[in-house]
Amino acid sequence: MISSLHIQVFHKFFSLETLNVSNNYISVVLEQKWETALPSLRTFWIDRNRLTLVPKGLGRLPSLQTLNLSANSIVRIQRDDFANCTQLHNLDLGNNRIYKIDADAFRDLRNLQILRLSNNALVSITPLVFLYGHILRADIDLSYNRWSCDSRILPLKQLLTSLPMGMKKDWNITCNTPLSRAGIHLLSIDESNGPWELPVHGYMYARRIIVKRLENRYLPCNITDTTGLNEAFWWTPQGILSRESSITNYYIDAMNNLMLIDPNYTHEGLYICIADMKRIVYQVHIQTNAGKTLIRRPRDTQLLNARIRTDEDFARAVVLSVVISFICAFYWVYSLDPS
Repeated sequence: MISSLHIQVFHKFFSLETLNVSNNYISVVLEQKWETALPSLRTFWIDRNRLTLVPKGLGRLPSLQTLNLSANSIVRIQRDDFANCTQLHNLDLGNNRIYKIDADAFRDLRNLQILRLSNNALVSITPLVFLYGHILRADIDLSYNRWSCDSRILPLKQLLTSLPMGMKKDWNITCNTPLSRAGIHLLSIDESNGPWELPVHGYMYARRIIVKRLENRYLPCNITDTTGLNEAFWWTPQGILSRESSITNYYIDAMNNLMLIDPNYTHEGLYICIADMKRIVYQVHIQTNAGKTLIRRPRDTQLLNARIRTDEDFARAVVLSVVISFICAFYWVYSLDPS
């Protein structure tokens, strides 16, 4: 059985198209010379091994189209694990222990057709993982995970229910917890308390926009490529919006810019213009006519309350010190002249 894979072994296999090292004990892949060793590799099977991380340097395999990493012990998918894997069509990550996926992990998979993430340890996942046009067009399998159908997964349901018709698919998400929802498909859960918030991750740049209440505002998309304007759509607090769909108080123009019509507090939140391999993010805050935004951060409220309490305590201390000084002076004078 093989315990480590040294790519240098294949440095003369320039025409090799398929490499199958399944059913071994491989826990380490040494990858210094991927591109010089296997320039023609199209299919790579390294399933049923002992990997805990995705092998580095896969993006330096210029012809790679099928990658099978299933039945290992991979626990997380990091941001650059599949960087530059632009020719990859089929990615199998099933039967691992994956509990976390970076929101930009699949950004470069522009030709992806099949993504398998079944039988992992996912409890919840941000829709940002899938918010690229090329990912949403792929067949995605998320079955047999440990989905917790609580408020954390509601943004994903919002994504699935509001996709344009050409992108609607069954991602096979069945609730594991809470017990009252075990075995129920995510799309069958009745939740009508939207709009749902999609948090901004710390590394993600979101342009902060303050919009006056009831004053129309354009959010530019500005996503183009060498072939012209991409087909783009928008994530909004009320759902996915495209030219094929409509949501009250929103309008997409011919250049994919989004207009907020008569915006109010329900329009606050995250807006993302989405196209292949690109996205532009806005964090929108609604401003009242008095010139103040409707949202006050909890920390600001705590600081304000603390400042008020401090001022009150100081005033009480001054009054108390004056009273004590008066009493002391009275007794001192009395002691000098008891008559």
